[in-house]
Amino acid sequence: MNILTLLLPKLTPKLLSQTGLGPVFEDAVFPTLLYLPTITPLDESLLLLPSAYTSLFALCSVRFSDNGKERIKFLDKLVRKGILAGYAYASEHPSIVEILLVQLKPCVEKMEIGSVKHLKDVIPILSTVLMDPFVSEKPSLLLAGVRCLQSVILNAWPRVREEGYRIEIVKTLMVCWRTVSEDEKVKQLEEVKSELK
Repeated sequence: MNILTLLLPKLTPKLLSQTGLGPVFEDAVFPTLLYLPTITPLDESLLLLPSAYTSLFALCSVRFSDNGKERIKFLDKLVRKGILAGYAYASEHPSIVEILLVQLKPCVEKMEIGSVKHLKDVIPILSTVLMDPFVSEKPSLLLAGVRCLQSVILNAWPRVREEGYRIEIVKTLMVCWRTVSEDEKVKQLEEVKSELK
């Protein structure tokens, strides 16, 4: 997949379309998004997932560089069949959840306002991660969650302003702030506190 990531920027949307390679690459890489524990060993999943997402983002950039509607459709599929499905299957593995949140952030940013359709699924995931009383044991997961929430707020703000989402987000931030503030490893969590502010 790393080779594919290097190859794709050298291709054009026209070439991918005329040769039919766009759908071939997509069909080849998408299944690896579900190589998750317990079917796949955790170590292998942690190596495969970032490469698979990087390849799919590269494919999206080249294949749909001049077609916003198709790009949104592709990213929508990536969120539903990759990130949300992956979370549903492997949410008990913090390192997998961290990878998924790191990948969700650019998806939301690229979808912009189109990301609002996923709020009903994304906000509960972020709330679960950020309100976990033991999340401060994994600062990198906490940081990924906070940064992803920032992107959600910035890109889906018209719906985030609605009372239900707004209350859930404020509650999530307050509980997270309290957990981080009460933790004894203050130095490790300074960046998290800064992002929460």
